[in-house]
Amino acid sequence: MTATAPGQPGASDEAEAVRLTQALVSRRCGLVREMAPQGRGTEEPCPPYLWTATLSHFDFRAAGRSERLNAGKGRTEAEARLSALGEAIERYCAYHWDAARIRVGRASAGSITPDDLVLHSQAQHASGTLPYPPWSDETDTSWISGTELPGGTPVDLPAALVFLVSPTPRHDDHVTAITSNGLAAGADLECAIIGGLHEVIERDALMITWLNRLPATLIETPETGCMAAAIIRHYRRHGVQVRLFRLASDQAPVVVMAVADNPDPAQGVRMIGMGCDLDGVAAIDKAMFELCQARPSMASRMAQGDAAGRLRSYADVRDLDDHPLFHALPGNSAEFDFLLASGQRTTIDGMPRHRHATPADTLARIVAAASDAGARVAYCDITAPDIAPLGPRVVRCVITGFQPIHFGHGEGRLGGARLFEAPVRWGLRDVPLTEAELNPCPHPLA
Repeated sequence: MTATAPGQPGASDEAEAVRLTQALVSRRCGLVREMAPQGRGTEEPCPPYLWTATLSHFDFRAAGRSERLNAGKGRTEAEARLSALGEAIERYCAYHWDAARIRVGRASAGSITPDDLVLHSQAQHASGTLPYPPWSDETDTSWISGTELPGGTPVDLPAALVFLVSPTPRHDDHVTAITSNGLAAGADLECAIIGGLHEVIERDALMITWLNRLPATLIETPETGCMAAAIIRHYRRHGVQVRLFRLASDQAPVVVMAVADNPDPAQGVRMIGMGCDLDGVAAIDKAMFELCQARPSMASRMAQGDAAGRLRSYADVRDLDDHPLFHALPGNSAEFDFLLASGQRTTIDGMPRHRHATPADTLARIVAAASDAGARVAYCDITAPDIAPLGPRVVRCVITGFQPIHFGHGEGRLGGARLFEAPVRWGLRDVPLTEAELNPCPHPLA
């Protein structure tokens, strides 16, 4: 929930965690029914601390546990509890389609349209396999007013790509699968925006790297200088090997992928975590914390289901949970080989450092780099009226043209130019790939 990087917890985290817990958590009448430490085995390190927050059935719908359970992580228990509460608040606010703020009609001058946020290609629509109608300037669309940066001017955004509501109230708005890309909760508006933009940039780098099979830069295993070093040593004692990769990007924040290889196939042979931050070491720690958060639930899913019997081909990957499960299977371990193709290496000392950047400076740097890449940056504050008095804010952030994440075989949003052109601009390809040449293997992130 907070924008504090792992390793730099705020001094008031404990007091804030107590305050929000008292306001939100109650088995009988709370927005959050239960807060609890996340279960894990002795092979998992601590820190990070891991906590879960279970939303109530606030919408009078008996949804499944996976839809209500929210996970948080942190250097301290207070930070992890705040993180879990932030995830719960984020999901709660995003589920509320605010009809009073929405205008239905054609795009106004200067709107950020669904096409600007990358939809599907003409070839994908022509295949007849997509369940989504194509969008055009003539399509009546639901719009919500957001704020464009850096100027702070109002801008219309497609409401279906702001809220986390699927199916959308109007069929014509359901132009692609709805994901949480760019959704974030923060202790204040500025921190929430930074968190949302970090996620958009992180997913953009992952998708461009994965779909184009771009090489990454291997970060030599650090022994000191970050929390990740102690976590990596802990895993090594249990036979789990962790590698860190810096992914290619033209943005100010650093994007890091942590990849864990496990000799025990019953627990999943491979897992990843992603991190994005202006400070390179913070990005490493974020990636490791996400990896630590994902491993216990993966071990549980591997024990409960028949992933090997169900996920036999790329086409069998249908939903969010299938993506990491596919890569947890021993037969798919070669899918990551392209990351090492260049042989490029760096060290933790070679990572950019911005340890003392203020939130205002961080946000300005992020927006400036995206603008330099020809993109527009905007956010929409969707904090629910009953959450706003408590202080936290929830936003959806967008950066035009940046490649969004997708889940399920055939769901890739291939209608944007950046996916194809960026590797050439970055000197990693001589010519752009065609759609048919893109990596057909599902990406590894849930």
